[in-house]
Amino acid sequence: AEDDLEFNLLDSDEETMQYGATQAAVTQVADDLAVGGDMDAPSDEFASDEFADSYDEMGQTDTLDDVGIGPAMGEPIKTRRTRKPLIVAVLLLLLCVLGIIVTNSLNVKIPYVSDIQIPYISDVKIPYLDGLLKSEPKDIAGNLKISPLGRTISYKFVENTKAGKIFVISGQVRNEYDHPRSNIKITGKLYQKGKALAKSATVYCGNMLSDVDLQQMDITAISKRLQNRFGDNRSNVKVKTGKTIPFVIVFSKVPANLDEYTIEVAGSTS
Repeated sequence: AEDDLEFNLLDSDEETMQYGATQAAVTQVADDLAVGGDMDAPSDEFASDEFADSYDEMGQTDTLDDVGIGPAMGEPIKTRRTRKPLIVAVLLLLLCVLGIIVTNSLNVKIPYVSDIQIPYISDVKIPYLDGLLKSEPKDIAGNLKISPLGRTISYKFVENTKAGKIFVISGQVRNEYDHPRSNIKITGKLYQKGKALAKSATVYCGNMLSDVDLQQMDITAISKRLQNRFGDNRSNVKVKTGKTIPFVIVFSKVPANLDEYTIEVAGSTS
């Protein structure tokens, strides 16, 4: 490789020397013609033609490329390779990945596509996307943000002097709306074995009964007391955000084989 490089450089020097000598000869001829033209030539046209003929005889019609002036001999011509196919492929891949993430976040099932599981990517969820694209459930009853406090809920059997054994559920609920709520009501359900619904009752919060009341009051009077939607001392009116309110549910004629009970918020008003 070094020998080739040296050879090319020598050739270039020799050609450059030849070009310099030729150029000097042309300059000398031009000067002679200019002097001779002033003395002998009958016209400028004769001088110009003679100079052109002499210039052709000296072989000065070669171009710069012919004498080696220009791009280096043997140097490859550089061409730009387009990157558009690569960019398009990357964009398509990104769109596919984004589509999988979005459909998984929204729990949208697309045939064949939803079955594709890509490690890590298939489990990615976009925060807040569900809230932006999915409408919130309609809160017609006003029970979505009234929460029973499990640690406060308990039950007991009480012997009533008139109705016999009664089943009493008590506890508290909390207002988690961003504004006051009123007329909060609770539904209690009793189930027998096999999860068969035996009885249910709905009462308003804020109506409290003491043990003496539970033992001595008539069951009809108890039920009427628990249907006061305002609660004792209007405690069930405009319950502020974050505040709790108690409730009591009473069942008479308790069914046999009682297995479990549940409570749920039935509703409220603003």
